[in-house]
Amino acid sequence: LRDLERQLAGVNSACATTSPPEDDFSQRLEREQGNLGELNFTLKWDDTSDLDLIVFCPNGTRIYWRHPSPNECSGRLDVDANDIRDKQTYTRRPIENVFFADPPAGVYKAEVRRAGARTNSPARNPFNFRITFGDQTLNFSGVVDSTTSIWTKEFQY
Repeated sequence: LRDLERQLAGVNSACATTSPPEDDFSQRLEREQGNLGELNFTLKWDDTSDLDLIVFCPNGTRIYWRHPSPNECSGRLDVDANDIRDKQTYTRRPIENVFFADPPAGVYKAEVRRAGARTNSPARNPFNFRITFGDQTLNFSGVVDSTTSIWTKEFQY
């Protein structure tokens, strides 16, 4: 019986669960010299496709790659990865970030859009999305592809 207990103890330790790998939102933001404010919307994915993060301020102003720092809203897109127009610079560990130093109260809407895919990009793009404010964090995941090219999340600040 003791031999069997020892064998089972060895099996149990070999099958012990390990903690999941450390979240790398912070590592990617640091790599790209991204900023954090009082309110942050951050998108990450793991392939060379061009996904775009768009954030609508409570007044309807849109923050995105073409309008990264509008005067009508205090937010700023400071990291924009894997721009499909840039044929040279892309990563398999991209991140995009919009931050607000002094965010106005109201309803924000964030969109993740599939802007384009490189030749070797997958047909579906799973991603992780995070909203941080104060000391709180909300985590979401989603998928965009050629048929569902926009994912949306509203947030009351």
